[in-house]
Amino acid sequence: MIRSAMQVLLCSCLTISGWSQSTSNKESSAKEAWEELDSIKNYFGTPDKGLSIFERRRHNDQIASKKSKLAASFLRDYPDDPHYDEVLDMYFHRTFTPDFIEDQISDSLLTEINRVSVQYRASKTREEKAEIYSKFNRVVPVDHQAMEEWLRFGRSLAASKSNSDAPMSKKMGIDLKVFYRDLELALKYYQGLYKDPTEENYWERFDLHYWETFRLKMTELLNKYSNEESIATTVQRFIGYVSGYAPSLQEPYWAHFLEITESGKPFSDQSAFTALHEIAKKNMAALEVLKHRSPDDPFQLEVTDMGGNVIDLEDFRGKVVLLVFWSIRCPYSIKEMPQVAEMYKKYRDKGFEIIGIAEEGEAAREHVMDITEKADATWPQVLDKGKKAKVNHHALFQISSYPTVWLLDKEGKIVDKHARGKRLEPLIREHLGLEPLKFNYRNPFEPNND
Repeated sequence: MIRSAMQVLLCSCLTISGWSQSTSNKESSAKEAWEELDSIKNYFGTPDKGLSIFERRRHNDQIASKKSKLAASFLRDYPDDPHYDEVLDMYFHRTFTPDFIEDQISDSLLTEINRVSVQYRASKTREEKAEIYSKFNRVVPVDHQAMEEWLRFGRSLAASKSNSDAPMSKKMGIDLKVFYRDLELALKYYQGLYKDPTEENYWERFDLHYWETFRLKMTELLNKYSNEESIATTVQRFIGYVSGYAPSLQEPYWAHFLEITESGKPFSDQSAFTALHEIAKKNMAALEVLKHRSPDDPFQLEVTDMGGNVIDLEDFRGKVVLLVFWSIRCPYSIKEMPQVAEMYKKYRDKGFEIIGIAEEGEAAREHVMDITEKADATWPQVLDKGKKAKVNHHALFQISSYPTVWLLDKEGKIVDKHARGKRLEPLIREHLGLEPLKFNYRNPFEPNND
């Protein structure tokens, strides 16, 4: 039976109307899903201060789990939404990473967890807390099935992107998200290991094997994206991460990447390999200088500040220099900055200089500028993982706490590695050759004749 033209047109209109309604509903649902995610992304909860470490961990796990599930649903349901890439970043962010604590815990295991929690609260020293927290991390049960599903979904996202016609830079981006997700997990479990100082040789061997999978994976990604120059900086950042926990790996890892990027090796003419070879040479040279450096030798440092200016400590001979290693994630770094700014204003004309070295990379540029402007910190700032950085100085010098503040005398020698707080001004004056500060002191037991 042949339908009339009017029937065909009517059917077409109904079909288009239905499609339009369906599209409208989907857009509305996507908008609601995005707004919910956007509202919760920076929520971390406010657990009661009286909670045990296990109760606090459970609280944080529930929040991260909810965030992760919302992000996964969005990525599955709305792959063409304009917010897709933002949600992808959220999904792989550490604050969206659950601990996967099992819902059902046996009474006997819960008793042991509570016992360890009480021990942790009663511990006095940092060493005691580290040892007990290590035990706590091992007794808390993990839902391995839920964790594997989460890992598998992340890998499927990467595989889907790799098989698409997306630009290589986009494919590399998601491959690196998966890599850093796995690295973050490894760091989380590694941090839960108590390292007895007397077991140094054992832990060096352990480190060598524990991180090897990541070194091999990083090499694989370097080969895969050999013509994406930015991955050279990624390798540098990776070595910085790992050597921050396992300093003994810094030299062998740089030696490895120096060797595989040498002229004549596969991919050696590709832009990433060429850039990485230069970075590896600089880091190996810096390690060699550090290895043979005497405490009486002038300190050597060449960095590029956020304005693109090259700063060489050789040019500061004759001045007293403060090196401030800090991080935007450290509240003490930010809190102490105005006091340091006062010292800078007071003594700069007398030969005092400051160089700030922020632990972060380019993503933190605006945040660093905002912090320093509010503190009136007008001295040069360096992004230690920025695009102009060839050496990660926080890793090279094994900076493990913030702020770390070193004072150099006029000859360039490090004369103090704790130049903070009340100690700072007397140290500055001493090494500038100024008279010590004088305090007006009156015996409170003497009569006041004023």
